[in-house]
Amino acid sequence: MSASDAHYGGNLVDGARMLALFGDVATELLIRADGDEGLFAGYASVEFLAPVYAGDYIEAEGRIVRFGNTSREMTFEARKVVAPRPDLSDSAADALAEPVVVTRARGTCVVSRDKQRLCQIPAHESADREAIRDLVGRVNAAWTGERERIVERLSGLLSDDMVIRGPGFVEQSRGRAACIDSYAGFASAAELHAFESEEPAIDLLDGGAIATYRWTIEYTLGGERKRESGYDALALRRDGDRWQVSWRTMLPDGEDRAAR
Repeated sequence: MSASDAHYGGNLVDGARMLALFGDVATELLIRADGDEGLFAGYASVEFLAPVYAGDYIEAEGRIVRFGNTSREMTFEARKVVAPRPDLSDSAADALAEPVVVTRARGTCVVSRDKQRLCQIPAHESADREAIRDLVGRVNAAWTGERERIVERLSGLLSDDMVIRGPGFVEQSRGRAACIDSYAGFASAAELHAFESEEPAIDLLDGGAIATYRWTIEYTLGGERKRESGYDALALRRDGDRWQVSWRTMLPDGEDRAAR
């Protein structure tokens, strides 16, 4: 980051500079995937996690996590890898032992069909991805919806031998009935205030798939209001002409914390 990038007092760089880097990353991803620069449609989320100053060295990377017919959903991360040391001299700097994540974002770009020179998504693969996205949405809608209908709504979405592993990969439930009880037990014990999840990133395998997505939740349990965030990882497999969830684990960001 140069002196011209600084926008505020103390040589602080405007957060929009990180978004400009993400725009360049998105353009390269589209060129590699589609042979066209495409257009950036918008951001679904942006997190500014640490300050950036003139003299910092920033690395930005991104990846395409979902292909639609014309849309390309992407995630981005910018990391500080070098920081200046003005306390030593005007030109002193340190390479950081551990990069500092300064910004994360998720956005969508669009490439019209007539400009997709390279990307060829088989029709069956596109259909599988849509079916898996629908399944993940239905699972979350089931346990966050009407409590008395959780068992009914989850029954056809989970496999007979499904396993749930909690934080630390400790086994929580095994078998469809026990896993449904796990969902229903939380819904009965807690008062849910808000639940949001991002679009899942999907990796198709031979006869199966892995879906991962980020979530945030706010609820009251035992008289204490909490706000948590993290990731879910789901293993899925095809059962005839439909998909079912066969394994789940939760990767929370950190310890439970009281909601402010």
